[in-house]
Amino acid sequence: GPSGLFPGEIVDIDFVENINIFLFKTSSFESLNAQKQTTFAIEPIKYEPIVLGITRASLEVESFLSAASFQQTTRVLSQAALYKKKDFLKGLKENIIIGNLIPAGTGYLSSLNLT
Repeated sequence: GPSGLFPGEIVDIDFVENINIFLFKTSSFESLNAQKQTTFAIEPIKYEPIVLGITRASLEVESFLSAASFQQTTRVLSQAALYKKKDFLKGLKENIIIGNLIPAGTGYLSSLNLT
């Protein structure tokens, strides 16, 4: 459908809920087509929540640096290089690996560029 997700794809539940909210807000729109008014209804994403084990959950994070620090380092870094992934260093773990201030406490304000 219009969500851009594939059946069986594993994504964060907050991401799915945000897409469903967006789809709900834009769910019915009208189109004039040769003197005929048509209303299109877009259905929300149907999903089944799952709880991942600690190994799988650590490998499914957005940050490839965080995933590489846990297990399967060679595989994670190879895939990141092949797919030209960028790590935006949003979490604590990847910032510690790089040696940056962590985005928490006084380091959080500097990560927002407010200081």
